[in-house]
Amino acid sequence: MPVWLTVFLALGGSALITLIVNTIWRHSAAKINRIKELEKKAEDDARHEEERRRQEEWEQKVLDLIHPLSVKLDEIQEELKLNKSATTTSLRTDLMLLRDRYRDLGYASRNDKAAWNQLYNDYKELGGNHFKEYVDQWKEEVNNLPTIPDVEHGKGRRIEDKKENE
Repeated sequence: MPVWLTVFLALGGSALITLIVNTIWRHSAAKINRIKELEKKAEDDARHEEERRRQEEWEQKVLDLIHPLSVKLDEIQEELKLNKSATTTSLRTDLMLLRDRYRDLGYASRNDKAAWNQLYNDYKELGGNHFKEYVDQWKEEVNNLPTIPDVEHGKGRRIEDKKENE
């Protein structure tokens, strides 16, 4: 054994060696713990990243399913808008033609007026169109026409007359 080592051991070197070994051991244990912590954090980060990736995949799948529905909904809304406009125009035309007919006849039956007013209400519920003012005037005209007993459809005879003849 070298002389310096003998002297070192004689002067209490074993305690110093123990101290050095313990310090190295603690330092190594701290490093090992730090490495384990870093490995655990890396695993947690990887798990979170995988969860985030899966969530993005599902979100994309949902978006892929929703997009065609959204496009179809837009098409349906456009068709509904066109149908509403066409229905409003058709109702207005019917109201005008019936008003003209009743005015030319000079009267309208209760049923005629009820049917005309139902068309008017439907027209109004749809929001009408740029003829609203005229249609309101037509309503007054139709409702102010003389009311006669209901006439049998297409026969030109009052229902009461038909019952009397039977």
